[in-house]
Amino acid sequence: MRKILFIIYLMLFGTGAYADDRIDDVYFAEKPIKMIISVKTDSLIYFPNPVRVKDDFANHAEIMVTNDVVLIKAKISFESKKFIFQDLVTDQVYIFSVSSGNGKKPRNIRVILPRKEDSSEVAPSDGGAYITLTQHASMSLYYPERYTPKTKGVIKVRLKKGDADYFVSFNADAQPVSSWKGFGLFITAVKVTNLENETIHIDPRKHFRGDWLFLTPQHSWLGEESHNKMTTVYVVSERPFWESLR
Repeated sequence: MRKILFIIYLMLFGTGAYADDRIDDVYFAEKPIKMIISVKTDSLIYFPNPVRVKDDFANHAEIMVTNDVVLIKAKISFESKKFIFQDLVTDQVYIFSVSSGNGKKPRNIRVILPRKEDSSEVAPSDGGAYITLTQHASMSLYYPERYTPKTKGVIKVRLKKGDADYFVSFNADAQPVSSWKGFGLFITAVKVTNLENETIHIDPRKHFRGDWLFLTPQHSWLGEESHNKMTTVYVVSERPFWESLR
């Protein structure tokens, strides 16, 4: 298998004002999905897979994409506008018909794809597998229990805990947290704590050792204070973590 190092920085949502805890399940049927957002509170869109923005909405809304979750908030009041997102795994295009106004109640939406009973399941490509495994690991560790992922073919595997400081090239504490196996690959989450007396701007090309197909840190930098000196790094490998750390 060709070894390719993909670098994606994942950002966690901070605290803020959200529409509410209610999530409307919407079955995608190739038609625009109607959505109301607000200038006062954030709304969330949950997609089946990681997505990217396909258009520029800067004049109308603030949008933050983190894997399969989109955080959206209106900048101004406006009538129906087309917002477009693309699935990074399947290339599916999702079109939203979005409107905004102070008097309208915003929505949180979870997009659900109808099951195709007569279609055979196909394993994702290498890049798709890396993204799917990373999404599964990050959701398993950091999302509320009710959103625990059930990715078909991905299982949690036993992981020997211990000092993995060799994983990091700068002065840091590294501890493997959890590991999963799926699509013939392993993904492991490693907690990294900065022990340097300076801020470290993470460069995956030089700051980590090991035989990895894919590596992505949760944050792009590590600070010196207790609240910002730790991150989680996700690594995908052909063999179990300790065999790949060499």
